[in-house]
Amino acid sequence: MSFFKQFTGKYIPLIQDVIFREVILTDEYMKEWNISNQNHKFGMLYSPRNGKLSNEIFRIGGLSTFKSDEKYMQLLLQVESFYSDEIMKMSKIHKVKETTNKHLSNTTVIVDANGEIKASFNSLSYPNLIGGILYIQDGKCYNIETEEMICNVCSSAESKEYIFIEDRYNKEKTKRGVYQIQLETGNYILHRPKK
Repeated sequence: MSFFKQFTGKYIPLIQDVIFREVILTDEYMKEWNISNQNHKFGMLYSPRNGKLSNEIFRIGGLSTFKSDEKYMQLLLQVESFYSDEIMKMSKIHKVKETTNKHLSNTTVIVDANGEIKASFNSLSYPNLIGGILYIQDGKCYNIETEEMICNVCSSAESKEYIFIEDRYNKEKTKRGVYQIQLETGNYILHRPKK
């Protein structure tokens, strides 16, 4: 079953030349996946130069911010999901009909300028893009491209090219200090405290 009915004609510029083209979902798809209304703005990723970048449905979440010169953005990927039998029993709606456990769940994702999902997070994790190739999640700084956890984050300061992050409590004492991380590449230097 196709989810796509038509474009609304509305679009939102995101990063570089990527735009969010708002779509209207078919009535059949909305009924099957228990989408009660079109108040949520669903969309697909497009590029004026390259056309459609992916077949996924996205939403723009409250934590999403976009800068036209950035290489990455944070969106909510809509995933066809099923509530567990336990949840259905707790909600007391399991008697309505067989398909009521179907729904679209939100998965927070980091997407690059080509529409490729670079990282995805469970529904209770909210990464924070800090610029360039870096994000912070659960008090740790990561490189988007390599998925390397660079350091723990105690405090930070940012310049145009670098972010300086103090990792004061790392379990490995040799990794404690101030990390000078280049935003564009993720390369870093560790400045260890003098004894």
